[in-house]
Amino acid sequence: MRSMIWTVMFLGLALLLGGCIGNTSGTCRAGHTCECTGIGICDRDCPDGDCNLVCEGLGNCNFSCDGGGCQFLCNGTGNCITDCTGGGCTLNCAVTGNCVLDLCPSGCSMVCGGVNNCICSEGCTP
Repeated sequence: MRSMIWTVMFLGLALLLGGCIGNTSGTCRAGHTCECTGIGICDRDCPDGDCNLVCEGLGNCNFSCDGGGCQFLCNGTGNCITDCTGGGCTLNCAVTGNCVLDLCPSGCSMVCGGVNNCICSEGCTP
């Protein structure tokens, strides 16, 4: 009975946060903001660049920006893994897990606070 109460409370909290439970994936259009607010792994791609990708969920976020010029904002409780093959991306990270800004040819930057690890690869300024 006690586990049933906890399960119901957990599911209720997830619904109040406006997210979903389980893994999600999708594509974000240039000039738009795409959010990950659920529980689980969230994958978002921005093939044309110039997207705002936000991670505020209770899981891991995997973002890619092939066109470059993306803004990544990570405030969730898991890891935030970002690729910026187009260059010129910014990652603002305050997750409780790890933040990685990878595959950036040039012009990327990262601002970190309150995280376990911040990893800024070649082409990136911490």
